[in-house]
Amino acid sequence: MFVKQIKTCKGRVFIEIVEGFRNELGKPGHRVVRKLGYLDELDASHGGNGLSWAKEEANRLGKELLPEKEITLTSGRTMDPSISTKKNIGYLSLKPIYKTLDLSSLCSALQAKHPKANFKFDDVLQFLIYSKIVDADSKLSSFTRKGQYIDSFPFSEEEMYRSLETIGESWEQIKDYAYSKTKETYGVNLSLTHYDGCNFYFEIDKEDELRKKGPSKEGRVEPIVGIGLLSDADMLPIDLKIYPGNESEKPHFTEVIDEMRSKHKITGRTIYVADRGLNTGNNIYSAMKHGDGYIYGQTIQSEKARKWALLDKGYKVTLDKDGTIVYKEKSWIDEEAYVNYIGEDNKSKSHKTVQKQIVFYSKDYADKQKAERAKLISKARAFISSPKGYTRSKIGDAATFVKFASFDKETGEYKEGTDEPILDIEAINKQAELDGYFMVVSSETKMSDKDILDAYSAQKGEERSFRVSKTYLKIRPVYVSRESRIKCHILISYLALLFLRIMEQRVLKKVMPIEEIIDSIREYEAASIAPNVYFFFSYNHYVDLLASRSGSSARLETQSLGAIKKMFKGY
Repeated sequence: MFVKQIKTCKGRVFIEIVEGFRNELGKPGHRVVRKLGYLDELDASHGGNGLSWAKEEANRLGKELLPEKEITLTSGRTMDPSISTKKNIGYLSLKPIYKTLDLSSLCSALQAKHPKANFKFDDVLQFLIYSKIVDADSKLSSFTRKGQYIDSFPFSEEEMYRSLETIGESWEQIKDYAYSKTKETYGVNLSLTHYDGCNFYFEIDKEDELRKKGPSKEGRVEPIVGIGLLSDADMLPIDLKIYPGNESEKPHFTEVIDEMRSKHKITGRTIYVADRGLNTGNNIYSAMKHGDGYIYGQTIQSEKARKWALLDKGYKVTLDKDGTIVYKEKSWIDEEAYVNYIGEDNKSKSHKTVQKQIVFYSKDYADKQKAERAKLISKARAFISSPKGYTRSKIGDAATFVKFASFDKETGEYKEGTDEPILDIEAINKQAELDGYFMVVSSETKMSDKDILDAYSAQKGEERSFRVSKTYLKIRPVYVSRESRIKCHILISYLALLFLRIMEQRVLKKVMPIEEIIDSIREYEAASIAPNVYFFFSYNHYVDLLASRSGSSARLETQSLGAIKKMFKGY
């Protein structure tokens, strides 16, 4: 219900209470519920507050009339194949974030560059973000299911693909604008930054300037594109870098951080947190050179660290009900830790530093390592029984457990000799000693063990961001081929992740994990059973939380469109 003001030819204003609805074909319309009269007369009878009274009356009627509305369902009515009566409602919860980030203003700027376009870039960008979260399918598949949304998104398939190029060409501008608005409205926490890398494979065979064959984390041979994602301490994405897939992500660690510090004018001290894949001497040295700190995970490698880890003294132990050790940890300060790195003259150098080292043991991790080693031993035995059928690349890490085996440096093929390959029992036993052990090293010697491990655990959340992007948002494989469209595809996944992190960290204050938020958005659906009446199949904790903030209820079985939208206006 809302108040409509109609200006007459004589200059007076006539007031009506109007109800919005949708007809059987899903088309929006309005109908007059009550005519209240001329505004000057209402002012006279309500102390000069005629319009305010009219709005209160509209709210009262809206509450009174909706429960009394009778719904008549006609049996035997045929369905229109072009219209979906089943609608996803969960995506509406993200619209306030889109509005708060003011991405419509950027789309208006894009629109100005294409004055002849008969569609709105704003519609396309919203559709791409919401569909990435709701069904995470290809652009074409998402387009064919456009009818599942309450919003009409009036653009054609051709117009959507044209928009991909325009948005992709402006991806840096859109990304930086979204970060600026996020910082301004929701705030960012740069006391810690998290970085992780990923690559995306393409269903093509031929390389180009951007898509290069390189070290895919899935071992795939198709051309790939690498990205580095930088997030704040609360896992809100703040920057993204795209680079050709044949480049290692390790040098991009410091490159992205340096670029971010300059771009966002970060002058304070930053602690770099990363997993062992990015724990290189150059990255550690770079952090120290900038006066910053680091928290890295790493396997136990040096003999000194091995002896200390295997020494029972000093551990804080957690036992299960049967008295079995399931977890233990301890720490010490290494006054003579050395960081090996490659200098600007391309020569190996060593830098002495003081480092806190925390070692911990997990029974679950130990069981996992045992299972993985059993597979490698089986592979090593197969090689030993028939070495001619293997190359160095095929045997892989199982070569660690084989003695007297040599391979041609150029071809990688096994070279026959007088020494037959045998199983290296000593190497197997030595590795087994460290089953379940792992280390976290840090420059922050005055930081508590708990704070260091919490920061490292938060970094694992960054890896979860990529798992969310890969598993839930299906950021790969990438089927679009033009560079601008590839960048648009990655940008949309980035924005979708940003929206979800804002919801998780800022709106819901960490009471619900991001995976549960995605599932809740996808499953919150309703069916249009009458004009402006939607029947809900179920509700969930996510929409319950948001609806309570606006004084609404998500538990009503039927609701009008206005009531549905009101549920998500409380934040």
